[in-house]
Amino acid sequence: MAANNKLTQSESQVESQDLSRIESTVWDFVIVGTGMGGGAFGLRMAQAGHSVLFIEKGKAPSASGAIKGQFAETYVKNEGEREDIMKRAGRRTEAIFDRSGRRAKKLTPFLGSGVGGSSALYGAVLERFQPVDFEKWPISARDMAPHYDLAERLF
Repeated sequence: MAANNKLTQSESQVESQDLSRIESTVWDFVIVGTGMGGGAFGLRMAQAGHSVLFIEKGKAPSASGAIKGQFAETYVKNEGEREDIMKRAGRRTEAIFDRSGRRAKKLTPFLGSGVGGSSALYGAVLERFQPVDFEKWPISARDMAPHYDLAERLF
């Protein structure tokens, strides 16, 4: 894409052709979100020979204009630019309401919105639950071990 965010005629034609091909393909799986869950599932389905289309709300961290290296909030100088900065940093911008207390509190959760989802924000850290964490579950840490092993190889 051109540096000034305007497509040249040839870039526009390529984008149009790609979109046409995507729209006319019958996909085995359409996965919304490329975080750890969607990304891992899509990879496994593609490895099994299925056609997979990922749909992502936000941008890739490598996209032009992306903000990296610091918490997005450090770049916000005034409230008018907050939403744009958060989007460029791959962050969710929609507020939610915490209704767990006596009064609802408006907050914007620390969630990703872009390629990699929230895992892109927290360094793709994948921690194993401890055996004690499974005490009230119908499965055990031992049951989960091969799945953790596989996930650790992926990430």
